[in-house]
Amino acid sequence: MGISRYWHWSAGILVAVLGACSSPQGVQPNMVAPGPRDDAGGDPTQACGETAKTTMGPQGEILVWNTANTLFVRLSGVSPYQLTESHAYAGTATPGGWWSYPAKAVHDPYVDTFTYAFPLADLGANPGDNLHVAGHAFLLSPSYRFAEGQGQVEYTVQACENTPPPPGRVKSYV
Repeated sequence: MGISRYWHWSAGILVAVLGACSSPQGVQPNMVAPGPRDDAGGDPTQACGETAKTTMGPQGEILVWNTANTLFVRLSGVSPYQLTESHAYAGTATPGGWWSYPAKAVHDPYVDTFTYAFPLADLGANPGDNLHVAGHAFLLSPSYRFAEGQGQVEYTVQACENTPPPPGRVKSYV
């Protein structure tokens, strides 16, 4: 008799807590956010100028680069770790906690890398502007070792002097 009463209270409290912790509905991030399984792609060899790289602890890395119109943020696990969930931020303001990052994805199945794309126009960024870029990930190894990684870097948007050719195309000089 006493147990069923506590069970009802516990269930009610759990529902209230989960409802309070859920993200607000109808909030649209200021970026092109990939779906949970849609990697934004991007090729760092097509970057305009320099790339930036930093760690997310010993189990993960962040690679940042831009093309003429897009900033790419690639999160990756260091072998044997894979991403199970990831979050990314890019903007002119210093990022808050990872739970507030506008770009997020759950990876099922787990992935080695995942790339987010932020349109530079949406960030109000031009070549020479400094952006704060941050990433966070939950990682898992095949032996079920759990890890959490987080890192951030200040990135200067690079100017595209010459637009690189699309991947797979070779310029021919006659």
